Amino acid sequence: MSIRDRWNGLRRRSLDRLARRFCAARAENHAGRPLVSVVFDDIPQSAALEGGRALLARGMRGTYFVAGGLEGGVAADGEPFFTRDDLLRLAGDGHEIGCHTFSHRSMPRLSSTEVMDDLARNRDYLASRLGEMPVHSFAYPYGDTCPRTKRIVRRHFPVARGVYHGINEGALDIAQLRTLAIETCAMHWDMFTAALDRAAATNAWVVLVTHDVRSRPGPWGTTPTDIARVLDEVQRRGIEVQTMAKAHAAVRGGATAPPGLISAAALPVDRQSIA
Repeated sequence: MSIRDRWNGLRRRSLDRLARRFCAARAENHAGRPLVSVVFDDIPQSAALEGGRALLARGMRGTYFVAGGLEGGVAADGEPFFTRDDLLRLAGDGHEIGCHTFSHRSMPRLSSTEVMDDLARNRDYLASRLGEMPVHSFAYPYGDTCPRTKRIVRRHFPVARGVYHGINEGALDIAQLRTLAIETCAMHWDMFTAALDRAAATNAWVVLVTHDVRSRPGPWGTTPTDIARVLDEVQRRGIEVQTMAKAHAAVRGGATAPPGLISAAALPVDRQSIA
């Protein structure tokens, strides 16, 4: 590992610690019941197909975080990303479409103006595909954020999540929700079931995250068998599965937050105050 790589790794970890200590939006959980959200980052095509199929078979809906620049592309391991038809089908099936920026670049490395431009570009992309559909939820690319970018995101999205491990209980940081990875290479079943037990006892919100869903998944993906096992365990326990937006509404005591990026016409106006 080069000195530069080590420095970048140290910087990333330092910014992550700062971001977790900086709560841009603290909210009490008024749901009164445990909740689970199942989310997919980047939308490899297998997530749209196999992941969506697994959820629909159980009457569930998920949240898919879109980086518009990945449409029609191919991941490093050869897995194709989503197409326009995939995106339309997911929305038509009732899944939530969230924002993952357009370029999928690490946000702390961008200037405030670059962050705003990237968000606006993804807004325009999503509007071109889905029309004037509100976008409520945000996911930080790679989970990378810092107090500055966290503050920007909070101004335009009611709820956001990172990749820091844990469940969301008590007073929630809704600008950087914790997650549980259900990637096959990283998931430990006993830890997962213990987290569900804890969520049931404390009425916590559990956000389960993965990427592709294939028989031979990539390093951040899962298999159809494993995601089915996860969903069946949640269902067996009677825990409600909701999209990020609907779970957030439940946390707010049933109140729906104002829509996010698509209707955020003030994006260019805010740049001077944020930069």
